[in-house]
Amino acid sequence: MLLTLYTCLLWLSTSGLWTVQAKGTDTDVSTRNPHRDLAPNNVDFAFTLYKHLVASAPGKNVFISPVSISMALAMLSLGARGYTREQLLQGLGFSLVEMSEAEIHQAFRHLHHLLRESNTTLEMTMGNALFLDHSLELLESFSADTKHYYELEALTTDFQDWAGASRQINEYIKNKTQGKIVDLFSESDSSAMFILVNYIFFKGMWVHSFDLESTREENFYVNEATTVWVPMMFQSNTIKYLNDSVLPCQLVQLDYTGNETVFFVLPVKGKMDSVITALSRDTIQRWSKSLTMSQVDLYIPKISISGAYDLGGIMGDMGIADLLSNRTHFSGITQEALPKVSKVVHKAALQVDEKGLEAAAPTRVSVSAAPGPLTLRFNRPFIIMIFDDFTWSSLFLGKVVNPTEEAQEGLETLLTPRAQNKTSQTSERPWAPDEEKGEEDSPWLSAKGQQFSREASNLGFSLLRKISLKHDGNVVFSPLGLAWAMAALTLGARGHSRAQLEGLLLQAWNQTRPAVNQTRTPRLPALFKRLRESLSHNPELGLAQGSFAFIHKDFDIRETFLNLSKRYFDMECVTVNFRNTSQAKRLMNHYVNQETQGKLPKLFDEINPDTRLILVDYILFKGKWLIPFDPALTEMDTFYLDKYKVVKVPMMYRSGKFASTFDKNFGCHVLKLPYRGNASMLVVLMGRIGDHLTLEDYLTTDLVDTWLRNMKTRKMEVFFPKFKLDQKYKMHELLKQMGVQRIFLPWADLRDLTVTERNLKVSKVLQRAMIEVDEEGTEAMAGTLLEITAYYMPPIIRVDRPFLFIIYEETSRTVLFLGRVVNPTLL
Repeated sequence: MLLTLYTCLLWLSTSGLWTVQAKGTDTDVSTRNPHRDLAPNNVDFAFTLYKHLVASAPGKNVFISPVSISMALAMLSLGARGYTREQLLQGLGFSLVEMSEAEIHQAFRHLHHLLRESNTTLEMTMGNALFLDHSLELLESFSADTKHYYELEALTTDFQDWAGASRQINEYIKNKTQGKIVDLFSESDSSAMFILVNYIFFKGMWVHSFDLESTREENFYVNEATTVWVPMMFQSNTIKYLNDSVLPCQLVQLDYTGNETVFFVLPVKGKMDSVITALSRDTIQRWSKSLTMSQVDLYIPKISISGAYDLGGIMGDMGIADLLSNRTHFSGITQEALPKVSKVVHKAALQVDEKGLEAAAPTRVSVSAAPGPLTLRFNRPFIIMIFDDFTWSSLFLGKVVNPTEEAQEGLETLLTPRAQNKTSQTSERPWAPDEEKGEEDSPWLSAKGQQFSREASNLGFSLLRKISLKHDGNVVFSPLGLAWAMAALTLGARGHSRAQLEGLLLQAWNQTRPAVNQTRTPRLPALFKRLRESLSHNPELGLAQGSFAFIHKDFDIRETFLNLSKRYFDMECVTVNFRNTSQAKRLMNHYVNQETQGKLPKLFDEINPDTRLILVDYILFKGKWLIPFDPALTEMDTFYLDKYKVVKVPMMYRSGKFASTFDKNFGCHVLKLPYRGNASMLVVLMGRIGDHLTLEDYLTTDLVDTWLRNMKTRKMEVFFPKFKLDQKYKMHELLKQMGVQRIFLPWADLRDLTVTERNLKVSKVLQRAMIEVDEEGTEAMAGTLLEITAYYMPPIIRVDRPFLFIIYEETSRTVLFLGRVVNPTLL
C-alpha cells in the first residue's frame, strides 16, 4: 500500500521578513513560547532544502514554502515508527534529547494556530487533509493526534475509481485555496491507498503600495544570452536598504500589513551562487541589524511564477533516505498494511503586483545640494524570502531567474524518466477559459497587439528565407494566416508540443518592445482575437480569412477546444472519414471553395488514408487602390526575368504623388502604393537584376520601419505590372525546420483537442494564398491630382524586373502578404 504526501501552496501577494522583534508593541518575544522553539530548526531546514532545490534546477525559477513542508513531514512522523520516525524528525533538525515528540508537535500546533489566526489584516489559509480509501480505517491514535496537533481533516474516497477520487481531491483543494490551486491531480495512481495533502494560501498587501501608473515594461537580463521584457513596478520611498560589504549583493526589506515581511536580494551579476551558499540564520540576522532607512527609487518586476517539485530525492540527500524506500515503517497510520510514501510533492505559485494598504509616498522634491535617492533595479536574477516576524517562520523562499516563465517543469528536474512522463500530465493545466475573462479588453492587450504583429511579420520574413532555399520562382503567402492556425492549435496542445508552437509565434518577443503592463507571457488567443476583429471590422480592406480543422471521424473532439477555437479564431472543425479518400477530398474542397466564394477550388489533390488531422488556413485579399491606375493607359511592355530572358506583360501606368525612398545600403528603391482600408503595398525594386535574393536574407520589421521613416512624398511616374499569383505550400516541412516538430510526431501532446485518442498527430499544415493586382481603385481626391511642380521633371520608377512586395495593414503594421514576383506571366 502506498501513501502519497502532497504539499501544496499558493502565494498570491498584492505585493513584506523579519526584524528580530514583532511589529506589535504588545508582542511577547520570549523564546519560551513553543513556536519560537521551532524557529531555529525550521529556518535551518528551510535554507538546506532551498539550496538543494536550487542546485537540482540550475537556471530555473524556484519557489517553495519551507514551513509548509516542515509541518507536513512532522505530521507524517505521527504515523511513523522506529528508525523511520527518527529519520523524519532528525531530517527536520530536531533532537529528541532537547525536545520531546510531544513538545515538537505542540510547538507546531501553536505555530499553525498563530499563522492562521493571529493576523486579521492578512488572508492566509492553512490546512491538512488526508484522503483515505474507503477500504481502510485509520488508527484511532493517529486520527486523534493529527486532529489535535495539525487539525487534519480525514475524508474517504474510492481510489479504485481514480477519476472520481481525483475530482474529489481537486475540488477540496480548490475550495480551500479559494480557487487558486486547481487540477492538482489528473494522472492514474491506482496503487495509492491514501494521500496526505498540506496546503497554504496567502494573500498579502504591501504597507506601501507601488504606483500602478508608474509600471513600465523594461529589460530583465536572465543571462548574457537572454533578455526578456517584464512589467517593472516602481516606488520611491524611505525603505530599509543594505549594500552588503560581506556578500556581493544589495537588498531591501519591505513590509506587508500584519507580521509578514520580505527580503528582495539582488546579487552582483554572476554571484547568485555565492550569495545562496551563504544564506543562513546568521546571515539573515546580520542583514536585519545592518539595514538602514534610505531614500530609494525601487524597481521590482511584477511577477507570476509557479513550480512543482517531487521532493523525494531531495529528502534522501537531506538525511531522510528511507522515506520512499521499502524499509519505511508507517504502521502507526492504519491497521491493514504497512504503507510507504510514494511521493512528496510540493506545488507553489507566486504573484506579485502593486497593490497595498496605502498609496506610495510621492517622490520628494529637494532644492538642497544633498544627493538624490539611490536607484535599485531588480532587472537580473534575484532572491526573494518571506518571513513571519511574530513566529520567526520562513514562509516562502524563492529564486527568480526569469520572471516571464511560469516554471511548470520543476518536477522534471527531480524525477526519473518514467515519473517525468506521468508528472508532465499533472503539472500543466489545460487552457482555462475563465482566466481569459476580461483579458480581451485589458489595457495591455491593445498595446501588445502592435508588437505582436511585428512578431508575426518577423515569422513571415523567416518563412520567406526558408521558402527561397527551395523556390526561386514566384512566391506569395500569408504569415498571419499561418500564425493564426498555429495559435489555434495551441488550444489543443500541451507540454513540449505547445511550447514549440508558442516558441515559434513568440520567437522575437524578448527583443525591444513598448512599455505596457503585463503579468505573464502574452495570451496568444486573446491577441489573435483582437487582431482578427480589428481587421474584420474594416470592410474597405477587402480581406477574407478563415481556418478549418479537418479531423478524422473516430476522434471525439473536446467541447472546450471547439468553443475556444471558435471564440478566438473563428475556426470551423469538420469531421471527415479520411479512409474514404475520394469522399474526404470532395468534402474538404467543397468547404474551402464555399467559404472562399469559389476563389480556392480544388485545394486538395490527394489524401493519405492514415491522416488524422489537417489544418487549413485561407486568406484572400482583393484590395482597391486608393488612387487607381487608368486601364486605358495599360500597355504591353517588357519585363526582364534575368539578363537573358524577357517576357511581355500588361504594364499599368500612373502619374501622381507617391511615397518612396532609396536604400543606399542595399541599392534598392522602395515604393509605397496605398490601398483603401488603411493598407499599403511596399514594392522593393533592386537596382540590379537578381539582387532580390540577397535582400531577402536581411528582411526584418526593423528594416521595413527604416524604409517607412525615410520615405518622402513627391510627384512620380510609376510603371507597375499587372499580375496574379496563386501559390500552395506544405508548411509542415518549413515548420519542422523552424523547431516545430513535436506536433508532427506520434507522441504529439494534443490531449486538449481530443477526449479519447492518445496517438493524435498533425499530418499536414497547408496554406494556399492568392493575390491579384490590377488597375481597379477608388477615384482620387481632387486636391491630390492638381498638385504639380512647375520646374521639376518627375522621376520614373519602372518595375520591369523581379521585385519583392509586402502588403501590410497600416495601423497594426500587420503583414498580410509577403511575396516575390519573378515572372508576372506565371501563377
